[in-house]
Amino acid sequence: MPIVIVAAVIVVLLLGVDLFVYRGLHGVRRAVIEAWTALEQTLTHRADAISALHDSATAYIPHEDQLVQSVAAALQTARTAGTPPRRAKAEEELSSAAKALTALVTTHPDLQANDSVASTMFDIAKADRELGELSQRYNEMVDAYNSRIETPPWSAIARAFKFTARERFDASDYNDENGAQP
Repeated sequence: MPIVIVAAVIVVLLLGVDLFVYRGLHGVRRAVIEAWTALEQTLTHRADAISALHDSATAYIPHEDQLVQSVAAALQTARTAGTPPRRAKAEEELSSAAKALTALVTTHPDLQANDSVASTMFDIAKADRELGELSQRYNEMVDAYNSRIETPPWSAIARAFKFTARERFDASDYNDENGAQP
């Protein structure tokens, strides 16, 4: 009889530890998903603002066909990129195209005087600032999660419940050595 009680206690303890470890992994995975959602929403808002700037500028600069096309292509690529590494690469290309467009807009007096264009450029700058913080937070969450699923006892539970490593969002425009936009 005492052996049965000891065995039952051991089983209950093991189940309790498994549940504790699983909930910990699940919580960190949820934090990664929430951080990616916030980052992705801001990336989408920024892409929408760049698209609005692109649309406004197109009417004033039809002679800049190559730039207009490169911005449109970069927008399309950024919107359809799936994984964080692909999205980071696409966002770098979009940033480059957007910088060229912004530089052109600032040299065109009619565009500079347009309140809608000024508001859109402010939105882009604000999103860029937010993306530095959001990408840093997302990458911190990914690093914590990946570290946890590779460390015992977490790793055994992670394998059993198919917790897989997440990929970082390493866009150089948002991740300098301080984790903020330059």
